[in-house]
Amino acid sequence: CSICNYKIPLYYPLSEFFLGLGLASIYYYSLSPTLYIVLIFFFCFSYYDRIYKGVPRSLVNIFLILTVVYFFALLLTTSSIPDNSIVVGLLFSLLIFFLGKILKKPFGLGDILVLLALSVIFDIYAYVGFIYIFLFLSTGYALYLVLRKKATFKSSLALLPFMFMALSFLFLFNDLVNSILKKVLFFGL
Repeated sequence: CSICNYKIPLYYPLSEFFLGLGLASIYYYSLSPTLYIVLIFFFCFSYYDRIYKGVPRSLVNIFLILTVVYFFALLLTTSSIPDNSIVVGLLFSLLIFFLGKILKKPFGLGDILVLLALSVIFDIYAYVGFIYIFLFLSTGYALYLVLRKKATFKSSLALLPFMFMALSFLFLFNDLVNSILKKVLFFGL
């Protein structure tokens, strides 16, 4: 800072860069306006998770309620079940929960609930693409920290900032991610 000489952490300009990237991508590709709200929530989630190693329950509850309302609004307006990835999200959330129990390194409940809520909004391709990008980013960073001896395999890592970055990348490369996943999931048919 030019006034108080406080060294500004790299997280702040990076998080704002990814917010701008995500918002611009949503606009540029004419994605659903709902995604603006999702991205803002994830921006807030990532801030809290990085600073406090957790997310306020009230913020997660608001996000959950909004996603459920969104689901039922789609259900009422389209008169059919929305094409989303609730089943995959539920299975993935349960996998993470039980994996945490087995490894005795529990994942945060906020992380699991946010992943589950996101599955209500996304279709299967967007959700699976998001998971792949998120796992790639978070695992890559964790390995980087271990190799630099700044962390161990038992160290905890705030995951929501990586989910936030994964959303921004997903929105930027939406068409590419969809086409790759359609080829992979349907064996090129």
